[in-house]
Amino acid sequence: MARTLTRIVFQTIVGAMELWHNRQVPPYELMAEASTPGGVSAESLFTLDKYAFRATINEAVYRGAQKAAEFSQS
Repeated sequence: MARTLTRIVFQTIVGAMELWHNRQVPPYELMAEASTPGGVSAESLFTLDKYAFRATINEAVYRGAQKAAEFSQS
């Protein structure tokens, strides 16, 4: 069961990333298009926002970019 769920999550992420790459629109536009009010996606996104997931990802990307810049200057 866990393997099946992992595969589903993986394919969902891959599909979302391909769509984002092909459409060249901000991720929030894709989320708005894919989310039905009161639906599964909306509930999941609400929970991610509740725990500051977006802010955490933004901070991780920013910190990673800073570290990469430090390494490139060495």
